[in-house]
Amino acid sequence: MSMIARFVQIAPARLAEILLDPSSVIDLFESYEETQDPPAGFSDTIRDGARGLVPRALLDSLDAMDPAAREFMLRRMQAQGIGTGALESAAGVDGAHGLLAPGAAHSESGSAGRSSPLAPMLALEKSWHGLHYLLCGEVEPGPTVLSQAVIGGLELGDDYGYGPARYFTPSQVDAVARELHRANLEAEMKSRFNARRMSSLDVYPRGWTPADAAWLLNEFRRLRDFYDEASTRQRAVVTCIL
Repeated sequence: MSMIARFVQIAPARLAEILLDPSSVIDLFESYEETQDPPAGFSDTIRDGARGLVPRALLDSLDAMDPAAREFMLRRMQAQGIGTGALESAAGVDGAHGLLAPGAAHSESGSAGRSSPLAPMLALEKSWHGLHYLLCGEVEPGPTVLSQAVIGGLELGDDYGYGPARYFTPSQVDAVARELHRANLEAEMKSRFNARRMSSLDVYPRGWTPADAAWLLNEFRRLRDFYDEASTRQRAVVTCIL
């Protein structure tokens, strides 16, 4: 069965919705529109799991929203007695699920309820693990930005066979985009490519050949362009291996 890494750009408000109902994240990789209605329920399990994640992500989302969307969300927070100070202390989590009632999501134009195009998606097919290895020289993700760009991020939702989905806030997307433009990065990646060593390390999909170096570098440029676009549009990125 193929293990394909998919990346989707989403608006900060949509990320906030998904953090409130992590089970909805899989919808991003099937069909997605920014004006989807948020989930109707908010279970105790989701609330407990989100307590540490939602406040910071909501604050980051507010920072990245356009002025009209931000004002709309702040009014909803005020109506429920939730201030940004409460989010900073995590005290506002239990009321936060009510912020995203139908109509709260905004299209890029800032108008509530308006349909928008499908979210930009990138599929790295079977190159994702080799690309990760060339970026950082490691098989697993690590603490550096480059080691997080492909198979890092904060975990979100259930295990879909090859692990849960993961996400990057708009500020994290900016950091990844900058690192992918680091001077001499492509030269470093070329120097790391070693077909025999990568196969011995079980870098997926294994069976590497010297000709695969050009393929991975092309995939790197696609990933770099994707993060550039997300950063320019102040988007979050959600990724999953399916």
